[in-house]
Amino acid sequence: MRVSKQVMAENNSKIIKEAARLFRERGVESTSVNDVMGAAGLTHGGFYRHFLSKDELVIAAVKKAFKESIDSLKIDMEQQNAKRAVINFVQQYLSEQHVTKPGSGCPVAALAAEADRKSKVLKNALAEGVKQIVNLLAQGIEGTPDEKLEKATGLLSVLVGTIVLARSAKTKQRRSKVLSSGVRLAELCMN
Repeated sequence: MRVSKQVMAENNSKIIKEAARLFRERGVESTSVNDVMGAAGLTHGGFYRHFLSKDELVIAAVKKAFKESIDSLKIDMEQQNAKRAVINFVQQYLSEQHVTKPGSGCPVAALAAEADRKSKVLKNALAEGVKQIVNLLAQGIEGTPDEKLEKATGLLSVLVGTIVLARSAKTKQRRSKVLSSGVRLAELCMN
């Protein structure tokens, strides 16, 4: 049975959405194509009508995960000044919700360690997303262009590191302390 182009596009979108969520929750290596297809409500056999390989899916899923964060930050910047948008981004990033729901959070915090050990494809996709976020964050930070990029890189490093440490905390109290420390450090990076 032939599937319409619209249904193919909808299925493709579902696959990418579920892959982006599952990769952030479980990691790329721990998530099979079958896992992704099942989560999308599709069969494993249909995967290769959409993607040539799992690597191609990884690229699409990481791009989607970054797009969510980037689009949200861009909208916030359009609706208010860039500095306020960056402050809001930091508050949302260093939240309990982000710690406990990696499937809808930052792909860097969820996947960077895995990328360094295993996958050039993942590493390249993360590097491109990091570059985009750093450039956006720099718009809300004071200084020369070089200073802004340096501070934005430091800010993202603090944010990612804070989330990674908070996720590894044994108690909610310890997690809270890690998050509050991250907030203070993030404020230093923005000044």
